[in-house]
Amino acid sequence: MPPDASIASGWVDEALALLGQDRPNPLVSLGLEASGRAFHRLPGTEPGLLFMETPASDTSLPAFMELSAWGRAQGVPLPEVVLADLNTHRLLVEDLGSDTLHAAMPKDPTAPWGTRAFDALLRWQHAAHLAPPEGAPNYDEERLSLERALFGPWFCEGLLELTPPAGLIEESAEVLEAPFHEAPRTLVHLDWHGRNLIPQSDSTVAIVDFQDARWGPLPYDLVSFCWDAYAAWTPEDYAPWLAFYQTRARALGLWPEGYDIAFERDFFACGLQRSLKVLGIFARLWLRDGRPTHLPYLAPVLRRLEWGLGESRLAPALGTWLEHTVRPRFEAWAQAHRLAPRPA
Repeated sequence: MPPDASIASGWVDEALALLGQDRPNPLVSLGLEASGRAFHRLPGTEPGLLFMETPASDTSLPAFMELSAWGRAQGVPLPEVVLADLNTHRLLVEDLGSDTLHAAMPKDPTAPWGTRAFDALLRWQHAAHLAPPEGAPNYDEERLSLERALFGPWFCEGLLELTPPAGLIEESAEVLEAPFHEAPRTLVHLDWHGRNLIPQSDSTVAIVDFQDARWGPLPYDLVSFCWDAYAAWTPEDYAPWLAFYQTRARALGLWPEGYDIAFERDFFACGLQRSLKVLGIFARLWLRDGRPTHLPYLAPVLRRLEWGLGESRLAPALGTWLEHTVRPRFEAWAQAHRLAPRPA
């Protein structure tokens, strides 16, 4: 648990008392997320509950509560907020299960996990189409500018001590950010991957970590899942999932007529933009926050970025610089830090 564990534990006891419950067992820490949010399981509570803490700088709790209420009203599988204290940035929320989709897949490798995940995404998107949640922001230029400022300063300059060529990031962004201005729009979860999806006993998949949702390009969540930073799925793995999604999306009126050709370009562009952002975030976790937890994932994300640039040819100058300058510097850095690459 975090350093203020005793204070947090006292808050939990008081919160459970308000609900007419005692805490029969110690809190079980589930660790920190990349965002700095911390979760603790409360064994023995009925129904099962999680204790969620967020940093004081995190202002997303109201959005989490509003989206939870909206989604549950629309039949989207989101956790219920049982009790909230916005002054201390703490919540008690419904515990949807101990396994993430990542953890469940090797236990039952024959189950159609990808289609289950995309079925949940379709329920989320269809609900937003029929009853848009009030107050959800747009994936606007301000947000894009913040994300654009992650790869260069943190991954290139901070981690590798490399300065990108003048104008390279900006020129690449003009191409990679095109879907954020031109693609069909939907409610983007923003972090749709296997760690944020919880398999349920009825073979559905529930959704967590949705507080940053905003209106943005339709392919964003699809490529977030297919290019999961914590998995090594190939195009052969995720092609059937995308085919399932497209068929269902057409039937639900979520797939615009004639979008098939542009979709592939937008899918790659969103994936490449997100990969640049993720490299910056993972480097920042280490350099600013002293957290090495995500360093092993830098290599597979960089590898996917290089592959995607080669396949799509969307930003050739960026691809060339990565191949000839960033790749050798990164390999030297990884070797110096004795960072074993994860399997491809």
